[in-house]
Amino acid sequence: MGIIPNNTGGFGDVEKAARVFVTNELEPVQAIFTEINDRLGEEVVRFRPYSLDRPEKKALAAEAASACRS
Repeated sequence: MGIIPNNTGGFGDVEKAARVFVTNELEPVQAIFTEINDRLGEEVVRFRPYSLDRPEKKALAAEAASACRS
């Protein structure tokens, strides 16, 4: 018996999977790392909020694309 995906791509909803990964895997590890700040008494570890749509990533991609056209 196996699992049959809902679509022919077989990956399902990638964004939904990414959000679940962040909640279940990434955020707990980040919380452990930020405890270093408490032990040292200053902020030495910081994480940006996770976003599937990061504006700086789009800007870098646009810059790279324009460089390729030159």
